Amino acid sequence: MNKTILIAVYGTLRKGFSNHPYMSKASFIGKGKTKDLYTLTASGIPFVSKNPRVQVTVEIYELPMNELSFVDRLEGHPDFYCREEIDCILDTKEQRKAWLYFCENVGNTLIETGDYSDYKKQLLNES
Repeated sequence: MNKTILIAVYGTLRKGFSNHPYMSKASFIGKGKTKDLYTLTASGIPFVSKNPRVQVTVEIYELPMNELSFVDRLEGHPDFYCREEIDCILDTKEQRKAWLYFCENVGNTLIETGDYSDYKKQLLNES
């Protein structure tokens, strides 16, 4: 039996974004939000810090444990982003614990909606 881990992704690992291919061996569980409030900023790539501001939009995936090291390397865990387990609330209202990558670096742009896709849409509209 293969062990798995739930991870909550909020940026480039989400469907439709540049690093989503890293999730090819993961199973999509659902879309939702963080239960607690965090701050989402971006400077091209997104950052979530623990400053309480907004629920962050996430996609939750079940990832085989043997794939976790690839995602950890991509995220620079634990030296750049640091993976921590948090509570998430799926759109179905089900609550799940999942691992999320935090980074205390702060991007230039505050994403007030908590949804990285809103930031990407804004960038496209400005170009």
